[in-house]
Order: sequence, then structure tokens, then C-alpha cells
Amino acid sequence: GTGRARVGSARAPIRRGGGKAHGPTRRDFATSFNRRQRKMALRVVLSQKLREGRLTVVPSLDVEPRTRIVAAALRKRDMASALFVDDVIEEGLRRAVANAPRVDALPQIGANVYDILRRDHLVLSESAAFSLAGRLV
Repeated sequence: GTGRARVGSARAPIRRGGGKAHGPTRRDFATSFNRRQRKMALRVVLSQKLREGRLTVVPSLDVEPRTRIVAAALRKRDMASALFVDDVIEEGLRRAVANAPRVDALPQIGANVYDILRRDHLVLSESAAFSLAGRLV
């Protein structure tokens, strides 16, 4: 040979027009649980809320879209934070809890362990309670 170094790729980071040395890579850090584990975790957290007396079942969650009304009802029942779960979240309930601190509303199908544990009290409508029970059997 000539005694000179081999050139390598024209796209090497050191060459003009070459690539970035340690460029970004797409990585997925998502964790997932098996379906049975998710169901069991939801069962455990619901039974825990029931044991602690922090689960309330109401006939209906139809409320006037006023944050003041929801806040007064929660204060009356001494609830610092609450999660409302109904089969379908009506516009009135969504608007009533939208501006209330530490109060959320979820449809029954979106009920999850994290959101239930985040709030002190869980308020279920009767229809949501039946749907959840059917989902967890």
C-alpha cells in the first residue's frame, strides 16, 4: 500500500456532509401490564377504597354545570379530593369539575388504578358501578 490511512465512509461524522456522531434515537420507555394484572390491580384498589369508606355510589351524576355546586357538595361530605366515574361523562359534570382543584371526572371505561389512587374519594354512579363490576368479573 501507500502507507496512508484508509478513508472509510464519505458519510462518517468527521467528513463534510457526514452524519451526526451521536444522533437522536427513537426509544420507547412505555411500560405495560398484562390484562389480568390490570384487572386485579383495579379490583384491589376498589376494594381498598370500599374498606376505607372512601367509595360512594350515587344514583346519578347529573349536576348543573357549576363548580360552586360541586365544591359545596364535596365540602359538605368532607371530601378534599374526589374522582367522579360515570358511564358517560355528561357536559354538565365535565364543566362543573373542570375548574375545581383536585377533582376529576372519568368515563367508566377510562377508570384506572393511577387516577383512583390519586384522589381521596371515589364517587361512582350506579350504572358505572354495575359496568365496572361486569368488567372485573
